[in-house]
Amino acid sequence: MRRFAWLVVGVLLVAGGCGGKKEQPAAERPEAAAPEKHAAKEGLVPAGWFSVQDESGVANPNYKCLLTGAWMVRKKLVLKVSPDKIAAARVAYHMAQDPYFPGQKGSSMLHIALNGELLLEDNVQSVATKGWHAVDMPPNRLIEGDNVVEFRVSGPTYVYLSVDPGGKARRSCASVDGGATWNCDVLAANNLYELQKNRKLKPPRGGEYMVRLIYEPK
Repeated sequence: MRRFAWLVVGVLLVAGGCGGKKEQPAAERPEAAAPEKHAAKEGLVPAGWFSVQDESGVANPNYKCLLTGAWMVRKKLVLKVSPDKIAAARVAYHMAQDPYFPGQKGSSMLHIALNGELLLEDNVQSVATKGWHAVDMPPNRLIEGDNVVEFRVSGPTYVYLSVDPGGKARRSCASVDGGATWNCDVLAANNLYELQKNRKLKPPRGGEYMVRLIYEPK
């Protein structure tokens, strides 16, 4: 009887476990062959979607961009496929912390524009809290090549866009005058504002905003 029990265990092990299904090696899984970085590992999108990004997703909590009033940012994302070959698309972005209200809470709004046209306008308490957010859009809003995403805030609040200090593509820029001029070296608008008043300051420089274009191919 004991020999029969060991024989049953051996058969199950050869079959790959109780379910009889052998685990597929990671290198052979469909997502491992993605031409661009796969985004599903961060929970942003389902498997099979891809991410256009130039940062690693590692934010420095001490290096973040404060947005309020005329302080705004823009991010360039380079799409290398035709929008005709995309079934669905989103802009994803990461906030370093929840919004801060220096005064009484009001109807503060986050505004996101894509290629000069409004993509999102919603309350900061819904779309600018700490963590990842994503905005759906029709693929025909995209262009093959450079896509520019701009963020600004209206109302009495501050929101904090995350920065990956290791990014080196120079596709992120900040403005403290409502977009009249841009600085692609000092990405934290609050630091840029202080630097304009005192050129002797040495604020953090470089990096990339944690903003991505994620899409599902047809």
